[in-house]
Amino acid sequence: TVMKVESIIMLSSAMCDGASPIGMWDSAGCRLIPGAYHNTQSCVCNHLTDFALEVNPIQINIEVLVGNAECSQRQQEETYCVNIAAFFVLKCSYPTPNVSVDWLGDFSGDLYSEKESNASALLRTGQEVGISLKSEGIYSCVATSGQTRQIKITVEHEPENDSKHYVRFSMVQEMSTDYNLRILQTAIFEIYDKIIHGTKVVSCYGVSQRPIDISMGLNRTECSIEGVSSNVELLEPDAFSSVELIHTSVNISDVGFCNYFEENSKFGQYSWSESEVGDTVDITCYYNELFDPNDDRTIQRSCEMREWKEPITDHCITYVTYQYRILIMQNITAENAETVVGNLRGITEETTDPLDQTLGNINIISIVLKSTKNLILNEELSSTINLTNSTIAILNDISTLGWNPAVLAPNSSLVVNSFETIAEDFAADPNSSNITLRHSSTQLRTSQFTVSYLQDEELNYSPDESVTMDDAIITVPTSVLRNLSNNYLADLFVYYNSSILFPLTEESIESNNTISSPVIAASVLNTTQQLTNLTEPVVISLPVYLQNYSDPQCVAWDFLANGGNGGWSAKGCNTTEIHIGRVNCTCNHLTNFGIIVSLNARMGPLQKNSVLDILSVVGSAVSIVALITTIVTLLVFKK
Repeated sequence: TVMKVESIIMLSSAMCDGASPIGMWDSAGCRLIPGAYHNTQSCVCNHLTDFALEVNPIQINIEVLVGNAECSQRQQEETYCVNIAAFFVLKCSYPTPNVSVDWLGDFSGDLYSEKESNASALLRTGQEVGISLKSEGIYSCVATSGQTRQIKITVEHEPENDSKHYVRFSMVQEMSTDYNLRILQTAIFEIYDKIIHGTKVVSCYGVSQRPIDISMGLNRTECSIEGVSSNVELLEPDAFSSVELIHTSVNISDVGFCNYFEENSKFGQYSWSESEVGDTVDITCYYNELFDPNDDRTIQRSCEMREWKEPITDHCITYVTYQYRILIMQNITAENAETVVGNLRGITEETTDPLDQTLGNINIISIVLKSTKNLILNEELSSTINLTNSTIAILNDISTLGWNPAVLAPNSSLVVNSFETIAEDFAADPNSSNITLRHSSTQLRTSQFTVSYLQDEELNYSPDESVTMDDAIITVPTSVLRNLSNNYLADLFVYYNSSILFPLTEESIESNNTISSPVIAASVLNTTQQLTNLTEPVVISLPVYLQNYSDPQCVAWDFLANGGNGGWSAKGCNTTEIHIGRVNCTCNHLTNFGIIVSLNARMGPLQKNSVLDILSVVGSAVSIVALITTIVTLLVFKK
């Protein structure tokens, strides 16, 4: 029996296991042979049972001990990168001391290997020579456990533009009377680099065998200057020399493979084929192609360090956006409108990712609700409690799931208008009296009444206390209702905890204004008469969320403003009372109301009453002075 196993990790040592009668894995009767494909193994066993491949994952670790990590953008994409000319040190280690590691490779260049400990080995550049093109190649760290890890080293020399630098040096010589011997001279330099505008201290190594050189203090030497390699000719101690510097980059990357794997993400289902380190794989975006077979945009992954990097998904749509696009392909009719809006609510509830909170998707929401509204206006469809609840839930999702107001702004007024049309049609139905639909940020209340039976002089509309403790109230005088032609009326009250669907204009935002209250709306139904230009106004009382503000003003939402995009207007409204945390006002019509405040002065909510406050203080002071004068006068004359 042959079992082919495609390993999920790079195998170093593996063992075939079969299920034994006592319920444990046992390798008896099985042996491992190379598979037909790279990075695969096959098991050959002499019996039938359940099989598995037991592997020891690679545990060899490689790290850069010495080396400056300032690399170019291209090189930074690699695993290791040192921007240094003369020296770098790589350490290969194994987590357990009983396993020994060694570096293997062609050390005829400038690199050599040394043992640091039994389970640790170093690969370093030559101390006196530095790195060169001869050091390029593949080097392996091999463990006695059978595991191997390879790296690839490439070297790149790049001359600096305007690379003449001035060097001041002093010489320290180790002299010898035998001129046939190598004389090591170490020069300590200070280099002024035009590029970095500073000084660096470096060490240079050189040899000379000519007595004339020694007697004159001359020397030719090769230097390493913090990531810079150069041949420097020293003229005389404490003199200046012009030096041409060559910058050298050393790139160290892993050699290996990223294994085949499958993933199922919000961007779709993908199978990533086995790829070499350094490869980049492109696959057509799953949901893009599913929606449009001609859409050939791709998702991309890179294989680095034998591991797949996070995918680049800039051109791919998610499953949620795919659902939006499929939904809008349907023709919305009176027969399917309730189902379509219900399905739309299921999608908006899942729209929690900013990737899906797009202008395209809010357009789709707007189109679906507008189509439903038009069916109602054309009397082809009557709103139901399910349709209305799905619609208010959609608005609640938009208000609470973190949509960007700038994305919502072009469509928000149309979305609200469509919802309120659907809700008003539902509230006008005789079977829809005294119904409350509650959601976390939005709620709707309906009622129906006979005008001639009204006892009170006013009707108060406020949200359900189970949803919010905000004391937001609209008061309508019953005298307004008695003037209407219809005696049997219905009404609708809507509460929005968030004003995100009622955006300010750019000019208002630039003026540092904001809506600092809930938005509330009331409408009276079953009458052909418009409640506008009322002789006896309605009264609005709203809480203010902010503590520091100035110039609070009662405003009403005008669906026709700004070319049909809607906007706030103070027309027909007057701010009458300003208290701490509350503003009262009157308006001569019914619509959506809110409080706009300025954040500029930050004078506090009672700024408009400051004159009265000052007068009160002055008056009190005068009264106290007069009282004291009277008392003193009485005491004097009494004596």
